[in-house]
Amino acid sequence: MDLKAKAYFPLFPIPSGAILGNGDTALFTFAGQQVVNENFVTSRIDHKFSQSDSLYGTYLFDRTPYSAPDGMNNVKLGSLSSRQFVAAEETHSFTPTFVNAVRFGFNHEAVNNNQSLGAINPVASDGALASFAGRNAAQVQISGASLLPGGVGGLPTYLYHWNSFQVYDDAFLNRGKHTIKFGVAVERMLMQATALTDPSGIWQFADVGSFLTNSPRDSREELSAHFPPRCSPDHLWRLPAGRLALAPESHIESGAAL
Repeated sequence: MDLKAKAYFPLFPIPSGAILGNGDTALFTFAGQQVVNENFVTSRIDHKFSQSDSLYGTYLFDRTPYSAPDGMNNVKLGSLSSRQFVAAEETHSFTPTFVNAVRFGFNHEAVNNNQSLGAINPVASDGALASFAGRNAAQVQISGASLLPGGVGGLPTYLYHWNSFQVYDDAFLNRGKHTIKFGVAVERMLMQATALTDPSGIWQFADVGSFLTNSPRDSREELSAHFPPRCSPDHLWRLPAGRLALAPESHIESGAAL
């Protein structure tokens, strides 16, 4: 048995169900706690300076964090959606037949999806199991068994942030039976997306025996994609990563395998 494979044993849960196949695998079930909260605030203010001048403003805050354990009950995962909105409008009557309204708005939305919040199993935060410096245990896929999601930060994580700035100026002019509306609208939207795909790496094994001898059939390296605020695809970049695969008979050193 390879010692690097043995070091991963604490990440595999003790079976709680029937033994499967030739006895190499068994069922495991647990009651995972899923926690979701919603924090919502909205407010509005109106002020009248005079018969011809008034102002109103509104603010909205909505934040919903969600957390649950991973499939092996090793890491606490979280998803967060939040948004904030603020708007203000000033209305001024220059004459009984000519009114102008100026509005400003800002909208911010953010989504953090499948983000590691912390270790439920202390081994999930043990950097000695990492395939990359500064990471934790990699994902392990054994044919016929459920995926071991790895340690803290091992699963794909997606981060989205979107901002919208808006300015409007509308004028209303009455002429007899007719009303004329004219104005201008300006909006600038910025979106930033970051995707961490298998950030700690993933090792694939043909069977349990291959895992015990640390003989992977395939591996996947770290990939990070980042779209800056203007979402230009020309700015897509990859983080460098070393080769993962070594000869099956080699004893793989820390930082280069399991």
